[in-house]
Amino acid sequence: METGTQITTDCWRGYNKLSEFSYTHERINHSIEFVSHENSEIHTNTIERVWRDMRADISPGLTNEHLENHIKEYMVIKSFNARNSISRYSLLINPLIPIVT
Repeated sequence: METGTQITTDCWRGYNKLSEFSYTHERINHSIEFVSHENSEIHTNTIERVWRDMRADISPGLTNEHLENHIKEYMVIKSFNARNSISRYSLLINPLIPIVT
């Protein structure tokens, strides 16, 4: 990530040192609010939804090796909006053709 990139997290202490790396670090305290009352663009709702959807797709017993591939596949499918198996197949055959769903 580039210097000055804005990162929004919850208040988990593992994120405390992000500001030391020249990132703009915005925090949302989920015990108080889920969207900043000062700026509605500061929230963790989008990434929380992405993680929830991706976790729902993970089979029990998935190894770390396969987990990395699963995350990559999920990112490709989401970025091309390929929601059904025909769209996914089309994406694998020719990733440069726009997918219409």
